[in-house]
Amino acid sequence: MRYIIFLIFATLLSAKDEIEISAKNFVANEKDGISIFSGDVVILRGQDKLSSQELKIYFDKDKKPTKYEAIGEVKIDIEITKKRYLGSANRAEYDVLNDLYIFQGDSEISQKESENRVIGEKIVVDRKSGKIRVDGKDDKPVKFIFSIEE
Repeated sequence: MRYIIFLIFATLLSAKDEIEISAKNFVANEKDGISIFSGDVVILRGQDKLSSQELKIYFDKDKKPTKYEAIGEVKIDIEITKKRYLGSANRAEYDVLNDLYIFQGDSEISQKESENRVIGEKIVVDRKSGKIRVDGKDDKPVKFIFSIEE
């Protein structure tokens, strides 16, 4: 078990930035390539922060993380194109290879330096391009709230 934990954290730390995860519980399944953190989970990477009730990390055959999946009371504070964004959702995924966040279920993202915010059922944030796409549902349209400077 110590070897598995060391391998997971060695892999996480070999990323561009150091990643720190804290949680009440931790389970590793080397055979299935998944690690599960639960209970007041907080993940820090540089200045970025994500918190949730559960975090699943999926690994490829080379033990490199491919996807992070946060579930329950997801909160974010991330940088996109040199601007800080705060957000919340019921669920979030981070696609490591494409540097892409996908927020689902009562999702909201706001720019920290302004009152601009978007609300929708699904929000996709492409950190490489800085593009944000928001999808609503028939009974819950997308909302964009912004301030106009005169």
